[in-house]
Amino acid sequence: MSGSNGSSNGNGRPKNPALSGNQRAFLAAYAAIGNITDAAKAVPIHRSRHYIWLKESTAYADEFESAKEEAVDALEAEARRRAVEGTVEPVFYQGNEVGAIRKYSDTLQIFLLNGARPEKYKYRQHVEVDAKVKHSKDDDGLSLLEDPEVAGALDRAFARRAQGGSVAEPGCSRN
Repeated sequence: MSGSNGSSNGNGRPKNPALSGNQRAFLAAYAAIGNITDAAKAVPIHRSRHYIWLKESTAYADEFESAKEEAVDALEAEARRRAVEGTVEPVFYQGNEVGAIRKYSDTLQIFLLNGARPEKYKYRQHVEVDAKVKHSKDDDGLSLLEDPEVAGALDRAFARRAQGGSVAEPGCSRN
C-alpha cells in the first residue's frame, strides 16, 4: 500500500500517516464489508464523506483502491468456496429435519472460469453480415441508412431487443 510506515492498525492493513482515524476506520470497514453505505454506518460517518475524501486526497484514493481489492478478494474466495466446497442445506420430511445435502453452485463455477480464463470460457457470439450499406447525413448530422433491407433488419433487431429477446433474426444460425 502506498505511504505505509510498517505499523498496523489492528486489522492487518498498514497505517498510512497521511490518513485520519476516520479514514482508516472507514477503509478497514469497507475492506471487510464491501459496501460503502454499511462501512460508513460502521464508522459512523455519512457516506458522502467517503466521496469527498476521494476527491480531496490521492493518498485516500490509493488506499481505497487497496481496500476495494481486499473486498473483492473476499467475495471471490466465498464464490470459490460455494462452487468447490458447496453449502450444506437441511433436508426436511413431513416438517422434520431428517438430514442434509451438500449443494454446489455451477453458476458460480462458470463465473469463476469466465474470469480466470476468458479466452477459453467467456460466452462469445459471432455474427457475420454481408451487406452493402449506403448512408448519408440528415439535417442534424445523423447518419441515415439508405438500404431498406438493412434498415428493416436493424429495426426488427431493435424491436426484438426492446421486448427482451435476441437481436438475431429468427432462424439465423449462431457460430
